[in-house]
Amino acid sequence: ETTETKAEETTETKTEEEKKEGEGEEARVKAKSSAISCNTHTEEHEPEKKAESNALELFTGEHLKDLDLKTFLMNPAPKGKLIQCHIVRDKGGLFSNAKYTLHLSHHPVFLMAGKKQSGNATSNFAVCMNDKDISKKGPGYIGKVRGNFSGTEYHIYDDGANPKKKGAKEGKKLREELGGVKFEMGAAGSTVAPRKMTAVIPEVKPDGGILHFQPKTEKESMLVSHAAGHKEGIITCVSKNPSWNEKAKAFVLNFNGRVKKASVKNFQLAPETDMDKVVLQFGRVDDNNFIMDFQYPLSPFQAFALCLSSFDSKFE
Repeated sequence: ETTETKAEETTETKTEEEKKEGEGEEARVKAKSSAISCNTHTEEHEPEKKAESNALELFTGEHLKDLDLKTFLMNPAPKGKLIQCHIVRDKGGLFSNAKYTLHLSHHPVFLMAGKKQSGNATSNFAVCMNDKDISKKGPGYIGKVRGNFSGTEYHIYDDGANPKKKGAKEGKKLREELGGVKFEMGAAGSTVAPRKMTAVIPEVKPDGGILHFQPKTEKESMLVSHAAGHKEGIITCVSKNPSWNEKAKAFVLNFNGRVKKASVKNFQLAPETDMDKVVLQFGRVDDNNFIMDFQYPLSPFQAFALCLSSFDSKFE
């Protein structure tokens, strides 16, 4: 009887140990998958929910030639339209930075290009309506994206003059801040969960124009105002939280077939007041091709600028 009891106790002990080992291995697999690649990719393992984008009319770009390109790029997308674009990355070389060109997906129209500028202490992207000379002095320069030293915050400006520099003193139009984005580590600072994004853009006026923000110092920026609780005139968008898929061993989001590759850079942004309404999604198709789908209230320039920040952010 004593021998049988010991055998039963040993079996129970082994079962508990095996259970703990299994739980530990599951946690290690989950941590490894998310910490290395943060696999935020197309959900292919569960039935997809009906996409909100299905209710939007696709912007084909057929009549874009009749519009002023800069006006189109700098103003909010038409209401009720889904604008699908793709970004092509040219990684550059030993002495040149990567270049990113944006085109409409369903009509082969070049829209704009962005490139990080050399010689700056922090990341500084120039955005132009040409893909040859992408710089502040280049033809068709329309704005820039500037990051902080740690690559966690980015500010989006139009082509106006910096209030601290020579151009402002010469009477040139002061630059307007068109948005900002902050990157944070996953939930509660976790290194396991994918990074979080908080984006701020100016509200749209009744006439369809964008509210004017012209901060003269960094302390007056939209991101600083938002962090201090001053959100008047600001639209706040946050990244949607992906779910962990046990079968795929990855974090997943439903991109409705538009995204093909897992990447820490993939994201979906939605207004914090309506998380079911995706206003911007960005994701990898292959090594150097990415999709950028967006809708009102974002302008094409704001959407592209937010995607450039995702390429550059040091939060993996």
